[in-house]
Amino acid sequence: MAGFSFPNVNGMNSVEELKNAVGKMTKELSWLLNNLDWKNINELHIPLDNGASIILDNEGITINDGVNLTFTAGIDGKVVMTGALVRSKTDYPLIKMDPEGDLFGAYTAEGKGVEIRSVGTNELADFSFVNGSDYASMSLPSSSTGLYMNGNSNLTLEFMNIYLRGYNSIQVIDWAQLKNEQTGVSMANELHNKADVSEAGYNMTFDPTSRNLKLWSKDGNLLAQVNIPA
Repeated sequence: MAGFSFPNVNGMNSVEELKNAVGKMTKELSWLLNNLDWKNINELHIPLDNGASIILDNEGITINDGVNLTFTAGIDGKVVMTGALVRSKTDYPLIKMDPEGDLFGAYTAEGKGVEIRSVGTNELADFSFVNGSDYASMSLPSSSTGLYMNGNSNLTLEFMNIYLRGYNSIQVIDWAQLKNEQTGVSMANELHNKADVSEAGYNMTFDPTSRNLKLWSKDGNLLAQVNIPA
Protein backbone atom coordinates (compact mmCIF):
# COMPACT_ATOMS: atom_id res chain seq x y z
CA MET A 1 0.00 0.00 0.00
CA ALA A 2 1.35 3.45 -0.91
CA GLY A 3 2.15 5.91 1.84
CA PHE A 4 3.10 9.57 2.18
CA SER A 5 4.36 12.01 4.81
CA PHE A 6 4.25 15.76 5.15
CA PRO A 7 7.61 17.58 5.09
CA ASN A 8 9.10 18.77 8.37
CA VAL A 9 9.49 22.55 8.28
CA ASN A 10 11.49 22.73 11.51
CA GLY A 11 14.92 24.26 10.89
CA MET A 12 13.97 25.84 7.57
CA ASN A 13 15.21 29.42 7.53
CA SER A 14 14.81 30.59 3.96
CA VAL A 15 11.71 31.40 1.95
CA GLU A 16 12.98 29.13 -0.80
CA GLU A 17 13.07 26.15 1.56
CA LEU A 18 9.53 26.86 2.76
CA LYS A 19 8.32 27.27 -0.82
CA ASN A 20 9.80 23.93 -1.79
CA ALA A 21 8.26 22.28 1.25
CA VAL A 22 4.80 23.68 0.46
CA GLY A 23 5.17 22.60 -3.15
CA LYS A 24 6.05 19.07 -2.08
CA MET A 25 3.13 18.93 0.33
CA THR A 26 0.77 20.17 -2.42
CA LYS A 27 1.95 17.42 -4.76
CA GLU A 28 1.52 14.76 -2.04
CA LEU A 29 -2.06 15.89 -1.26
CA SER A 30 -2.90 16.11 -4.96
CA TRP A 31 -1.72 12.53 -5.49
CA LEU A 32 -3.65 11.34 -2.43
CA LEU A 33 -6.92 12.91 -3.53
CA ASN A 34 -6.54 11.63 -7.10
CA ASN A 35 -5.66 8.05 -6.18
CA LEU A 36 -7.54 7.38 -2.93
CA ASP A 37 -10.47 4.92 -3.20
CA TRP A 38 -12.07 2.26 -1.03
CA LYS A 39 -9.55 -0.39 -2.06
CA ASN A 40 -6.77 1.69 -0.51
CA ILE A 41 -8.49 1.74 2.93
CA ASN A 42 -8.09 -1.24 5.27
CA GLU A 43 -9.95 0.31 8.22
CA LEU A 44 -11.96 3.42 8.90
CA HIS A 45 -12.47 4.13 12.60
CA ILE A 46 -14.87 6.87 13.70
CA PRO A 47 -14.75 7.57 17.46
CA LEU A 48 -17.91 9.02 19.04
CA ASP A 49 -18.92 10.34 22.46
CA ASN A 50 -18.97 8.12 25.59
CA GLY A 51 -16.73 5.47 24.05
CA ALA A 52 -19.04 4.74 21.14
CA SER A 53 -17.55 4.09 17.73
CA ILE A 54 -18.19 3.08 14.14
CA ILE A 55 -15.66 0.83 12.41
CA LEU A 56 -15.53 -0.13 8.75
CA ASP A 57 -12.91 -2.73 7.83
CA ASN A 58 -12.37 -5.81 5.71
CA GLU A 59 -14.75 -7.79 7.96
CA GLY A 60 -17.68 -5.41 7.54
CA ILE A 61 -19.28 -2.69 9.66
CA THR A 62 -19.59 -2.58 13.45
CA ILE A 63 -21.25 -0.03 15.71
CA ASN A 64 -20.51 0.06 19.43
CA ASP A 65 -22.52 2.14 21.93
CA GLY A 66 -19.58 2.31 24.31
CA VAL A 67 -20.55 -0.89 26.13
CA ASN A 68 -21.89 -3.41 23.62
CA LEU A 69 -21.80 -4.09 19.92
CA THR A 70 -25.24 -2.92 18.82
CA PHE A 71 -24.88 -3.47 15.07
CA THR A 72 -22.72 -5.69 12.88
CA ALA A 73 -22.92 -6.27 9.13
CA GLY A 74 -20.43 -8.82 7.88
CA ILE A 75 -19.08 -9.23 4.38
CA ASP A 76 -21.17 -12.44 4.20
CA GLY A 77 -24.30 -10.27 4.23
CA LYS A 78 -25.44 -11.33 7.72
CA VAL A 79 -26.69 -8.51 9.94
CA VAL A 80 -27.00 -8.62 13.75
CA MET A 81 -28.71 -5.84 15.71
CA THR A 82 -28.87 -5.72 19.51
CA GLY A 83 -31.12 -3.39 21.49
CA ALA A 84 -32.68 -1.91 18.35
CA LEU A 85 -36.21 -0.76 17.64
CA VAL A 86 -37.31 -2.42 14.40
CA ARG A 87 -40.62 -1.57 12.75
CA SER A 88 -42.09 -2.18 9.32
CA LYS A 89 -43.18 1.46 8.87
CA THR A 90 -44.09 4.59 10.85
CA ASP A 91 -47.87 4.42 10.34
CA TYR A 92 -50.45 1.67 10.80
CA PRO A 93 -50.77 -1.21 10.28
CA LEU A 94 -47.25 -2.11 11.37
CA ILE A 95 -45.08 -4.80 12.93
CA LYS A 96 -42.66 -3.77 15.67
CA MET A 97 -39.87 -5.32 17.72
CA ASP A 98 -38.89 -3.24 20.74
CA PRO A 99 -36.57 -4.55 23.51
CA GLU A 100 -37.63 -1.70 25.81
CA GLY A 101 -41.38 -2.47 25.64
CA ASP A 102 -43.38 -5.16 23.87
CA LEU A 103 -40.84 -7.63 22.53
CA PHE A 104 -42.95 -8.18 19.42
CA GLY A 105 -46.16 -6.50 18.34
CA ALA A 106 -48.45 -6.40 15.31
CA TYR A 107 -50.88 -3.48 15.31
CA THR A 108 -53.78 -2.41 13.11
CA ALA A 109 -54.07 0.95 14.91
CA GLU A 110 -52.80 2.71 18.04
CA GLY A 111 -53.48 0.42 21.02
CA LYS A 112 -55.04 -2.33 18.88
CA GLY A 113 -53.08 -5.44 18.12
CA VAL A 114 -51.26 -8.54 19.32
CA GLU A 115 -48.21 -8.47 21.59
CA ILE A 116 -45.64 -10.99 22.80
CA ARG A 117 -44.16 -9.64 26.03
CA SER A 118 -42.04 -10.58 29.02
CA VAL A 119 -43.90 -9.55 32.17
CA GLY A 120 -43.55 -9.82 35.94
CA THR A 121 -40.58 -10.50 38.17
CA ASN A 122 -40.27 -14.04 36.76
CA GLU A 123 -40.12 -12.67 33.18
CA LEU A 124 -43.20 -14.65 32.21
CA ALA A 125 -43.80 -15.03 28.47
CA ASP A 126 -47.19 -13.46 27.75
CA PHE A 127 -49.27 -13.48 24.55
CA SER A 128 -51.72 -10.58 24.67
CA PHE A 129 -54.55 -9.13 22.62
CA VAL A 130 -55.16 -5.41 23.18
CA ASN A 131 -58.04 -3.26 21.99
CA GLY A 132 -57.89 0.13 23.67
CA SER A 133 -58.52 -0.42 27.39
CA ASP A 134 -59.67 -4.03 26.85
CA TYR A 135 -57.14 -6.85 26.96
CA ALA A 136 -56.90 -10.63 27.05
CA SER A 137 -53.78 -12.70 27.52
CA MET A 138 -52.46 -16.24 27.60
CA SER A 139 -49.42 -17.46 29.53
CA LEU A 140 -47.90 -20.52 31.18
CA PRO A 141 -46.99 -19.44 34.75
CA SER A 142 -46.24 -22.94 36.08
CA SER A 143 -46.92 -26.61 35.55
CA SER A 144 -49.55 -26.58 38.31
CA THR A 145 -51.42 -23.62 36.80
CA GLY A 146 -51.07 -24.83 33.23
CA LEU A 147 -52.19 -22.61 30.37
CA TYR A 148 -53.63 -19.47 31.97
CA MET A 149 -56.04 -17.12 30.21
CA ASN A 150 -57.35 -13.87 31.65
CA GLY A 151 -58.78 -10.51 30.61
CA ASN A 152 -60.99 -7.64 31.66
CA SER A 153 -63.89 -8.43 29.31
CA ASN A 154 -65.72 -11.53 28.07
CA LEU A 155 -64.67 -14.85 26.53
CA THR A 156 -66.84 -16.18 23.70
CA LEU A 157 -66.34 -19.60 22.10
CA GLU A 158 -68.38 -20.41 19.00
CA PHE A 159 -67.79 -23.72 17.23
CA MET A 160 -69.89 -26.52 15.78
CA ASN A 161 -69.08 -28.62 18.85
CA ILE A 162 -67.13 -27.89 22.03
CA TYR A 163 -65.57 -30.78 23.95
CA LEU A 164 -64.37 -30.40 27.55
CA ARG A 165 -62.21 -33.29 28.71
CA GLY A 166 -60.92 -33.01 32.25
CA TYR A 167 -59.49 -36.46 32.81
CA ASN A 168 -59.35 -35.83 36.57
CA SER A 169 -62.12 -33.23 36.91
CA ILE A 170 -63.74 -30.10 35.48
CA GLN A 171 -64.09 -27.49 38.19
CA VAL A 172 -66.34 -24.43 38.40
CA ILE A 173 -66.51 -21.75 41.09
CA ASP A 174 -70.20 -22.36 41.80
CA TRP A 175 -73.10 -24.07 40.00
CA ALA A 176 -75.02 -20.80 40.37
CA GLN A 177 -72.64 -19.24 37.81
CA LEU A 178 -73.32 -21.94 35.20
CA LYS A 179 -76.46 -20.65 33.44
CA ASN A 180 -78.69 -21.49 30.50
CA GLU A 181 -78.21 -18.67 27.98
CA GLN A 182 -81.84 -18.86 26.76
CA THR A 183 -83.63 -19.03 30.13
CA GLY A 184 -81.06 -17.49 32.45
CA VAL A 185 -81.68 -20.36 34.92
CA SER A 186 -78.55 -21.59 36.65
CA MET A 187 -77.48 -25.17 37.14
CA ALA A 188 -77.92 -24.64 40.90
CA ASN A 189 -81.59 -23.72 40.40
CA GLU A 190 -82.14 -26.72 38.16
CA LEU A 191 -80.63 -29.05 40.75
CA HIS A 192 -82.72 -27.48 43.53
CA ASN A 193 -85.89 -27.88 41.47
CA LYS A 194 -85.10 -31.53 40.85
CA ALA A 195 -84.54 -32.02 44.55
CA ASP A 196 -87.87 -30.33 45.41
CA VAL A 197 -89.74 -32.59 42.99
CA SER A 198 -88.12 -35.71 44.40
CA GLU A 199 -88.91 -34.64 47.96
CA ALA A 200 -92.59 -34.09 47.03
CA GLY A 201 -92.96 -37.83 46.48
CA TYR A 202 -90.47 -39.29 48.88
CA ASN A 203 -91.75 -42.86 49.50
CA MET A 204 -94.19 -45.38 48.07
CA THR A 205 -95.90 -48.34 49.83
CA PHE A 206 -98.22 -51.11 48.67
CA ASP A 207 -101.01 -52.48 50.93
CA PRO A 208 -101.67 -56.09 49.77
CA THR A 209 -105.00 -56.22 51.68
CA SER A 210 -106.56 -53.17 50.03
CA ARG A 211 -104.22 -53.40 47.03
CA ASN A 212 -103.60 -49.64 47.31
CA LEU A 213 -100.34 -48.10 46.12
CA LYS A 214 -99.64 -45.08 48.33
CA LEU A 215 -97.29 -42.07 47.75
CA TRP A 216 -95.97 -40.45 50.93
CA SER A 217 -94.18 -37.13 51.45
CA LYS A 218 -90.86 -36.80 53.24
CA ASP A 219 -92.79 -35.70 56.33
CA GLY A 220 -94.96 -38.85 56.26
CA ASN A 221 -98.10 -37.29 54.80
CA LEU A 222 -100.11 -39.26 52.27
CA LEU A 223 -99.93 -37.46 48.94
CA ALA A 224 -101.81 -39.89 46.66
CA GLN A 225 -102.92 -43.47 46.33
CA VAL A 226 -104.14 -45.71 43.52
CA ASN A 227 -105.82 -49.10 43.63
CA ILE A 228 -104.11 -51.89 41.79
CA PRO A 229 -106.63 -54.51 40.59
CA ALA A 230 -105.85 -58.14 41.33
